Amino acid sequence: MRRLFVPVFFALAACSSPKTEETQAEETPTEDVSNATSDPVMTLERLLTFDSEEKLIEIFGANNVTRETRYCPEGMCEYTATIVLKDQPNEIEYKWKDSINFRGVDEMAVYGIESTWGTEFGLGPGTTLKELEKMNGKPFQFAGFGWDYGGIVSWDGGNLDTLSATVVLDMPPNNSHPESDSLMGDRMDLISSQRIPQEINPVVYSIRFRR
Repeated sequence: MRRLFVPVFFALAACSSPKTEETQAEETPTEDVSNATSDPVMTLERLLTFDSEEKLIEIFGANNVTRETRYCPEGMCEYTATIVLKDQPNEIEYKWKDSINFRGVDEMAVYGIESTWGTEFGLGPGTTLKELEKMNGKPFQFAGFGWDYGGIVSWDGGNLDTLSATVVLDMPPNNSHPESDSLMGDRMDLISSQRIPQEINPVVYSIRFRR
């Protein structure tokens, strides 16, 4: 499920091409982009403005941009995505409206609780269920864990209902709650204000923005 939902740095030559998985393995390690990922101005909203693969190469450097086949939930489709910082905590996925020329953002996703990306108002991977309730201004619904649509949030008319993004929750690290199994399975009726979700306090695993 996790890859279904789903940095500014020095530019290399503008004519550089993104690496495929095969050629990338033969290259030198990716450059250090620590300055970029810690840049307080580099929010998810700004990442969404990079509207072509060419621009991503200019911003992140060719060694940090590659292509990879990704799959829709339940294998209903596949697409070629541009991946920035592949296999690093701050990995970003771009899906394009123009899949031939890799231009025009259709969707952009970040995932993994070690990711440090966030929105201008503080929503990002690792944000807890209780923090989401405060941002939303009310309880919200979410899907049970452990299937392709597991953890997807529905804001139920709250403040975050206008967010053009799919937010997915996951169990927090080192969770050992004895009633965790009650949050598992193909179901869409869990409420954030219920006792067990409050005690477990799941965290945001991924955010997929749409244009």
